[in-house]
Amino acid sequence: LLCKSSYRLGIVNLGAFLILRANILLCAKYLDLKQVAQYGVSLQIVQVLVVMSSVLYNAQMPIFHNLRVVNEKEGLLVNFSVSIVASWIIYFFGAIFVLLVGDKVLRYIGSNVQILGSKWFRQHLPNADLQRLTVMRCSVVECMPVS
Repeated sequence: LLCKSSYRLGIVNLGAFLILRANILLCAKYLDLKQVAQYGVSLQIVQVLVVMSSVLYNAQMPIFHNLRVVNEKEGLLVNFSVSIVASWIIYFFGAIFVLLVGDKVLRYIGSNVQILGSKWFRQHLPNADLQRLTVMRCSVVECMPVS
């Protein structure tokens, strides 16, 4: 039984890895090395922005759980709203910082790669945050039992 579960977990983890990295693998096959490096660095910067903007939300997760247990819907909505607004603000200013000085910072640290153009970032920065926030909203607010 343990081996069967471990095998399934391994397959799931492999699938998750491939889903997250499929674009990089496809880019490496069809694009030149410079473009793949730009895409990889740009994707990592977006992921760092997402993680940094989620810190407050993740830190307040025990409070969310406590408020759900005691069925304090108004307190939950207030705390959730504050953490989401803070997340948006951090993400927004981080994205502006990346767009304005991202290449300069990369040159300063000695990187030979530049981030992808602002057109790519305008398309991908909002999408990354909206997907994350949709998952957050469902997990905290919409999944509350109705009384």
